[in-house]
Amino acid sequence: MARVSGNDLAGVATIAAFGVLACAAVVRLWPAEEAITSHFFARQDVFVAAAFALLLLLIGRTPARAERLWRAVPMETPAVRWMAFLGAGAFIYLGARVLLMNFALSRDEDMAEFDARIFQAGRLMAMVPEEWRAYFPAFGSIYMVRVAGQEAWASNYLPGAAAIRALFGVLGDRALSGAALAVLALACVHGCARKLFPARPDAAVVASLTLLLSAQFLITAMTPYAMTAH
Repeated sequence: MARVSGNDLAGVATIAAFGVLACAAVVRLWPAEEAITSHFFARQDVFVAAAFALLLLLIGRTPARAERLWRAVPMETPAVRWMAFLGAGAFIYLGARVLLMNFALSRDEDMAEFDARIFQAGRLMAMVPEEWRAYFPAFGSIYMVRVAGQEAWASNYLPGAAAIRALFGVLGDRALSGAALAVLALACVHGCARKLFPARPDAAVVASLTLLLSAQFLITAMTPYAMTAH
């Protein structure tokens, strides 16, 4: 079975380190005008990039130690794999409840949560009391389905993500939906990598870690956004 050697890992790490430093230098020296990504990278992410590059260089200078570390990763232990996946799910759930306090910041999140509450109550649309129908425009009618007579309302978003949240709401907590979908995503990525590279169990580990260590993946799973379901 083919495995990555220490020299191979050291070479890739060294090349990656210089790649990170080159990208950081380009963005730092020639930032795009009025680009928020350049602004944040130059003021906060560049320091993380530098630390990451230093770590890669250290790996590149110690190929034997890198190989021992890599071989120590449990490639084919389902218990360890699922502990990591479920641990990520627990971290995401705690982030949703404690860090983000289960609060929808954007209209996209708000609409998913809005429809989820309706579905969880066993309805497709929420009924508007007659005495409030004249005030419908003041409720924030943007992205809402307009019903003749303002008798009912719901968002005009597709219902898939909201339905998933509603299901977990029935089971106990809508915030669990992101965590559960994240665990499913990790398992699917691992399984796809195993299918694509049957002779390389390390490829499945790399694929899983790449997703698991993505801040975008972790943070959006803490929110009602539909990205994790996608």
